Amino acid sequence: MDHRLKRWQGIRVAEEAVPVDEEIDQHFTGIDLEHWTLRDDTFPSNLALFTPRNVTFESDQTLRLTLRGERTPVRDFTSGAICSSRQYRYGRFVANVRPAGATGLITGIFLHRNSPRQEIDIEFLGKDTRQMLVNVFYNTPASRARGWSTATEAPRSHRSRLRCSEDFHEYAIEWTSTAIRWTVDGRLVYERLDWDPTPIPHLPMQFHFNLWHSRSRELAGDWPTRTSQRPPN
Repeated sequence: MDHRLKRWQGIRVAEEAVPVDEEIDQHFTGIDLEHWTLRDDTFPSNLALFTPRNVTFESDQTLRLTLRGERTPVRDFTSGAICSSRQYRYGRFVANVRPAGATGLITGIFLHRNSPRQEIDIEFLGKDTRQMLVNVFYNTPASRARGWSTATEAPRSHRSRLRCSEDFHEYAIEWTSTAIRWTVDGRLVYERLDWDPTPIPHLPMQFHFNLWHSRSRELAGDWPTRTSQRPPN
């Protein structure tokens, strides 16, 4: 199973959210390692291990992320993920994406950082790609001795007229110091203002794309390999 994306465009901006003279326009004729990193890790709720060989290119200049049923020392599946090598603070992040349409899988387009964790998400559940999930994670400050407390999150679901896995569409995250806006094909579908209900993330983050096999059946559904077949290679 795979998902593909055609074009990503991000604008690196200064702390005051004023654009500077840098724009990345990547058509995926190849990985420019100045701008992109192929991931080779995983996380607890992901049943797949990300490996660079699961990030490939098509003749029409699209990038493909593939999930494979193959055993590794830590997971029974492998998949693909890519992220920007640089971090960005505020801007407009756009990609033309066709998410995977299989139960158990999640396609992610998101901004993320660790320590403290902050995140702005778009996620597609393979069991129903008419549903687009948007979310914000924000670590709230605790006492100086304890550092940062557990992240708060505020997920929302947008029901689309489109079955997104059938074709490419343009998805955008517009991130400013006072608001976050999510658009599909140029149309605003959701807006999050500061403290509604979480603060707006304010620290630099990397831009990510991934395809992963969720451990949560409640969230993503049950991949049929658990009872009958293995995923395609």
